Amino acid sequence: MPKPDWFTVQQLDRVLVIQPQEQAGFARPEMVSELSGVLSSPQGSNATHVLVDCSKLSFAGSLFLESLIQLHRGVQDRGGQFALCAVNDELREILSIARFDTLWHIYGSVDEGLQALKR
Repeated sequence: MPKPDWFTVQQLDRVLVIQPQEQAGFARPEMVSELSGVLSSPQGSNATHVLVDCSKLSFAGSLFLESLIQLHRGVQDRGGQFALCAVNDELREILSIARFDTLWHIYGSVDEGLQALKR
């Protein structure tokens, strides 16, 4: 059985932009470990900050939220900032209920998030 593509990763300057695909919201344990390993991968090892582009997500389950917490901690450990962008209303409500909207900056778009994180 082929491995699903849970997310795409792109480094722009010091910012690692991670875009979870729609099925990532219904995360499975293997996705969580894959996402938590992004910072130590060759692609993520030089990034200081992480911006998670949520434009393809319509839902975020508890495992997905846990993976974001782990990623956030890893970014903090390297002195960087963690943020989300392009969050739809349903996901924003989930983040608000879980009080993650008080922990992470949420930007309207990737461009807005990149501008803020590059300062």
